[in-house]
Amino acid sequence: MARTPLGKALAKARIDLDESLADMAAKLSISVAQLSAVELGNRTLRPNVETALVEQYSETIPNMDKLIRLNRSSIKLSLIGHSTERRSVALTLANKFSTLSDEQCRLVQAVIK
Repeated sequence: MARTPLGKALAKARIDLDESLADMAAKLSISVAQLSAVELGNRTLRPNVETALVEQYSETIPNMDKLIRLNRSSIKLSLIGHSTERRSVALTLANKFSTLSDEQCRLVQAVIK
């Protein structure tokens, strides 16, 4: 797995704050191995660690919420209370997601922004 924007931001913040992996891991209540794996893009964060990250480093790392969202390996989307049309759009996108090219993704994103 390639290094993620969140992993890069965490490593940069550690260096800028003169913190070791152990220092940052302790603040987030995770192991050094877990933090290293997140920095290298080999692991995602549990929700409680995401919360701790925002609490500890949101002033140091710009766009923390966006970086965390982009780091997630899956999402949960509730379709309850949405129209048939909206449900259809969500399900079609989910079913076709892995086959979309980067260009198609950019086009979809441009339409829905």
